[in-house]
Formats: sequence, C-alpha cells, structure tokens
Amino acid sequence: MNREYSSVFASYISGLVATKRASGHAYETAEYYLHDFDRHCCSHAQSEATSKDLIIAWAKAKDGEDPGTHRIRMSPVRELGKYMQSLGASDVFVLPSASHRRNNYEKVI
Repeated sequence: MNREYSSVFASYISGLVATKRASGHAYETAEYYLHDFDRHCCSHAQSEATSKDLIIAWAKAKDGEDPGTHRIRMSPVRELGKYMQSLGASDVFVLPSASHRRNNYEKVI
C-alpha cells in the first residue's frame, strides 16, 4: 500500500519504504507504523521543539501496550533514523536498539 506522508520526515519515510520494497520486502506492518509516526509528527510539530523530541514523545509506550508490540512499533522508526544517517543526515536521533530501550520510555497515561 502506498501512503501519503506529510511530516518533516516525509521524503525519508517514502524513500525507506521504496528501498525496502525494491529489495523484495512487503514492508506493510512497518509502513503502517511509519504512517502512524508521520501523523504523530504532523500533529505535534508545533509543540515539540526538535526531531528528537518528536521521536521520544512517540516512542513512549502507550497505556496498556504490550512490550512486544511496543518493540515492533519502535523498530521501523529506528530503521528510519539509520536510513537517514546513511543518506548523510548526521544530526538525526536514532532510537536505541530494543535490548537497550525496554524501560527507557515512560508509559503515556
């Protein structure tokens, strides 16, 4: 499914999804979470000062969210950060890997 993105990360998200698909990956679940992340960024861009703030706010576990679901939701955004770095965006924040991240984000109440 091709989705429209409109956050500050839009071109990078589209590029990552296209790259994954060109490599033969369906990338549907990841695309769903990236679209959710994009919507979050659009709705919070005015109140969050930096890209890191947007990412950290989105990375907080949702109330009642299973830890496994949380890790699955974080993985595409971590990949996005690494993809952006590979394109030369040196100031991008990359989420830590799942093994380091488990308890680093507060639950949203």
